[in-house]
Amino acid sequence: MKKKLLISDEDAIAFLRLSDSDAGQLIKGLCSYVYGIGGVPSAYLNKEYVKVIFLLMRREIDRAYKRAKKKKYIIAQAAKDNAVK
Repeated sequence: MKKKLLISDEDAIAFLRLSDSDAGQLIKGLCSYVYGIGGVPSAYLNKEYVKVIFLLMRREIDRAYKRAKKKKYIIAQAAKDNAVK
C-alpha cells in the first residue's frame, strides 16, 4: 500500500502559524519521511518546536496508514468469505 501525504485542517492551521522557513523545514521533513526521498527527515528539522510538530504529524500519518491497511485486509477477507459461500 502506497503512503500518501494528506494535509488535514489541523495540519493546515499548524503550517499557517509557522514562518515560511519553518513550514518549509516541516514539509521537507514530512516528504522525506513519507516518500523516502531526500535523506533523513531530521536533516531538515533545525528547530526543536518544528521537530515536535513533525513527530506529532508523523504519528498521525502512521496511524492513518495502519488503519487503511487493516481496513483493506478486512474488506479482502470479507470478500473472500462471501465468495466461498
